[in-house]
Amino acid sequence: MGWRRRGGRCSCGSGSKAKRCCGRRTADDQPAEGPPVPEAWSDQELADLQAPTAKAAPAAESAEVACRELIESGHPDHAPGAELELGRLLEARGDRDGAEAAYRAVSKSGHPDHAPKAALHLGMLHESVGNVEGAEAAYRTAIDSDHPDQAPRASLRLAGLLADRGDAPGSKSAYRRTIASAHPDQAPRAAFDLAVLLAGRGEVRGAKAAYGRAMRSGHPGAAPEAAVNLGVLLAGEGDVEGARSAFRQALQSGHEQAAAPAAVNLGILAEDDGDVGGAKAAYQTALDLGHPDEAPRASFYLAGLLDDQGDPEGAESAYRWAIRSSHPHQAPRSAFNLGLLLAGRGDVTQAKWAYREVIASGHPDHAPEAAVNLGVLLADDRDAAGARAAYESAIASDCEDAVCSATRNLGLLLAGQGDTHGAEERFRLVIESRHPDQAPEAAVNLGVLLAVRGDVEGAEVEFRRAIESGHPRAAPLGARNLGILLAGQTDLEKLAG
Repeated sequence: MGWRRRGGRCSCGSGSKAKRCCGRRTADDQPAEGPPVPEAWSDQELADLQAPTAKAAPAAESAEVACRELIESGHPDHAPGAELELGRLLEARGDRDGAEAAYRAVSKSGHPDHAPKAALHLGMLHESVGNVEGAEAAYRTAIDSDHPDQAPRASLRLAGLLADRGDAPGSKSAYRRTIASAHPDQAPRAAFDLAVLLAGRGEVRGAKAAYGRAMRSGHPGAAPEAAVNLGVLLAGEGDVEGARSAFRQALQSGHEQAAAPAAVNLGILAEDDGDVGGAKAAYQTALDLGHPDEAPRASFYLAGLLDDQGDPEGAESAYRWAIRSSHPHQAPRSAFNLGLLLAGRGDVTQAKWAYREVIASGHPDHAPEAAVNLGVLLADDRDAAGARAAYESAIASDCEDAVCSATRNLGLLLAGQGDTHGAEERFRLVIESRHPDQAPEAAVNLGVLLAVRGDVEGAEVEFRRAIESGHPRAAPLGARNLGILLAGQTDLEKLAG
């Protein structure tokens, strides 16, 4: 089951995470309405002033001129508002120094609305260029204003900033201040983000309480996503019914980011309970929602369920659907399992295709594992060169399991070609790795090789190594081979491994 993760904060100044926000300023983020402006301002000039970023470059230049004229007028309300807009214009065209100067001037103007808003934008500007100290100072200025809208926004952004730099106590305090503001948008978002922080620190009780607060808020974004994460927490504690209830709430919300993972997680719970029909229905619901991440995930789980139920054709179809999605994780994962399925029923050609699909994906875990399996198929087809290339591809990876498996398999391949020294080198590398599965198996392989070579003492050492490992397959083989060796039998073909 997957967490919904806290993303980057949106550039609109809402304090929201980008995945839950529009990426644009909302209507209430415009400068506050003030006294009538001088009659010299036309309706078109006012429109340019209020929405300059929506205009072409000439209009933006005109808006900048208008802003500067109004700033020079010294109007107690509109001059700070115009300078705030000027800061936005300058920031939009990449003049960060000019924007910073404008925001800073407005933040010091003492205007009850524009000053806190400018401090918030100054903090966002600093944060965008990595000036954490400057961002924190600006956000605290906005917070200290106690502005009913800008202070909660700044507090939420400060909380995220502090969390990102590892200041958990400071982050918690800022989140709780935002929650205490009861801001209809920022408080639920803060409750959600606080819960994510607490859950990540193992403070499950506090996380559940914060998720519950976000859910009760009815916020269209934070409530459904909180329900998904609360469900994951409850499932991890064994509270299946509580988890199922939370996932259903998220699914019923229809939220584009929460409904699909909730459906997949409901499928997992149903499958764990043995409710095959319920699991299929839940996975199909997730597929129908068409979420770019969760639909491929649902298809992967559905394929596994169908395979377990003795429907290999249905499983193959579901795996191929996930492969066609080109999802960076689920497609390679599905192709790997499809390779296993096809190889198991003797369709070697298609199994090779599936494994090559995984290898081509470059997935850090599944690609090396697929290379090992492809090597086995090629070796069975007596394509020694192809098998060796596949094994060496896996050996060059960072996947420990695949490296050890491929190294041992390459040793077996070399031994079969008569290169006993090359084989011995590979077997010893695996033994030295102390891999829990491959090292005992390699000890048996090396013992057989040494016995055939006439090195009885060396073979005995390796067979005893395999026995002492307690490995369920290698230990009995080692014991059997050691018995043959100690009995002085000369028929070494009886040795297994």
